[in-house]
Amino acid sequence: MRENKKSRIFLRKVAETIRKYQMIEPQDRVLAAVSGGPDSTALLLALRELRERLGFELAVACFHHGLRKEAGRELEWVRKKSLSLGVPFFAGKAGKDLKKKDSRSPQERARRARYDFLGKIAGENGFNRIALGHTATDQSETVLLEIIRGTGRSGLAGIPPRRPLSPKSGNSIMVIRPLLERTREEIVGYLREKKTNWQEDRSNRDPKYLRNRIRGRIMPVIRKEVAPHLDKMVLRLSEILRDEEEFLETLAQEAFKKCRLAEDKGIGLSVAMLGSLPPAIRRRVLRLAISKVKENLPPPGWEVLRELEVVLGPGRPTRRLSLPGGVRAERVCDRLRITPGGQKRRNR
Repeated sequence: MRENKKSRIFLRKVAETIRKYQMIEPQDRVLAAVSGGPDSTALLLALRELRERLGFELAVACFHHGLRKEAGRELEWVRKKSLSLGVPFFAGKAGKDLKKKDSRSPQERARRARYDFLGKIAGENGFNRIALGHTATDQSETVLLEIIRGTGRSGLAGIPPRRPLSPKSGNSIMVIRPLLERTREEIVGYLREKKTNWQEDRSNRDPKYLRNRIRGRIMPVIRKEVAPHLDKMVLRLSEILRDEEEFLETLAQEAFKKCRLAEDKGIGLSVAMLGSLPPAIRRRVLRLAISKVKENLPPPGWEVLRELEVVLGPGRPTRRLSLPGGVRAERVCDRLRITPGGQKRRNR
């Protein structure tokens, strides 16, 4: 059956996003994360139709979090859908430790477990791209959520189109989001024209989660009464800020090298050099130092960075500060030490 015009337009736009952000090159091996929802189902169909045109290999991975009764049925649906399309399929299920409570939210624990699974499957099977189904609608929700929680420029930049799976050097697996410039309305339209159904995750409508309240109550009002083209506007804002963030991060990396002092454990920084930096770069240097001391920590917020700047101020030759994630900061004269909790500190 010939592809109708709207489907061709949708695929062309997805291909343009892929090329624009250099998401996929010929001979790449792409692992698509598919849950069975509309976004990831559209991702699967679009990539399957584009794989010959763009010259890449495709497989599907589905992760069972074990948090909902319907998850097993949804995984089986994805398996059958993938195999019916001739796409190899990988499945995974969370262990019991996912239900153990810690400082993270259940959603964050599930997210971390899903990424660990995707990274494991990709690494073991030679995939160098992991494709996720985030959309322009997700981008708008994320940016508004960041504003509500309190964010800076990096938060307003939103979800990146592509990023390394791991910040560790030598890791060549990239996370890509081919649908990031397409709205959920476009995606549902594409699925309906393809006469393809999908699975609905009822937890995505549960109002106890802030994102769901934003999605179901706030965003419809904004689109109807204030900004009908909200997703397009947020995409433009995010793209501008990502370009500026990349430039500022380059400056911060250079400044970090100039400020860094030799230290046995953790990171040592020159207080005098930090004080000479513009505030925007100084805060980035502090954030960078914390990330190097302990991986996988959420970026420190405004309040944490302001506390550190107070420690750096005049009249405070010695002071210690406990930071989130068990990280410690200590100022001794002209040196700021940032170390993992429990580490001994001494000059070199």
